[in-house]
Amino acid sequence: HRIFDKTLDDIFLSFLRWSAVPIADRNFPFLLNVHRAFRRLEKYADWLEKYGEDLMDTTVDVDQVKGMLEGKVFNYNLNEHGKFLLWVDMSYAISEFHGMSKNDCFRFFAWMTHQAMFVENAQQSSLIQYCAGQITFAQYNSIMDYKKWFGICKLGLSTSSINIDHIYVIDTPGWMRSQYSLISRLLNKSARSRFTIRKSKSLDVFEKPGVPNSVPEGFGQGQRGTSR
Repeated sequence: HRIFDKTLDDIFLSFLRWSAVPIADRNFPFLLNVHRAFRRLEKYADWLEKYGEDLMDTTVDVDQVKGMLEGKVFNYNLNEHGKFLLWVDMSYAISEFHGMSKNDCFRFFAWMTHQAMFVENAQQSSLIQYCAGQITFAQYNSIMDYKKWFGICKLGLSTSSINIDHIYVIDTPGWMRSQYSLISRLLNKSARSRFTIRKSKSLDVFEKPGVPNSVPEGFGQGQRGTSR
């Protein structure tokens, strides 16, 4: 957390904001569910215990990590209502991750998630826009193995203090749609309603949440894979 100049108090506060429940009261617009916050924080601590060695098994170059976060794979901004928008563009992954070890790629996605979870707006309300770039299963595994991808998904979706309203996935290869079809059967109705999966790379899907004017320049325009 020193990479982002955050203290333990900052971490605790981020989970308290994540737990906020809005109420119809002019004087107190929301309540903090402290019990819920600490349950989530406990999951986060378990995640760090499991993957911490992979993150810190060598000396971390702070400048290198911050430089990785300034590429085209990861972007975030706010819409006109202050909602946090996270953009992940895998169409640039093949070129930007070329020559990197799988563990360095794992670090990148872990630091990317941490950078987002420390943004106050992200702790309150977020949308995730993910361009899969038609990358093949083999190309995904060349970036990280399946267990590490699972760890990153767990961090972002069920462990961090990012409060996710919905996830939009475009330009999705067939193998990924098939996997989601299987996994979605294990999700409850509320969780399934938070996913929109599209084969097309059209950005029209972003019109529904009202974020078409917030799309980063070049989003989805990198080197695509060959999967269909």
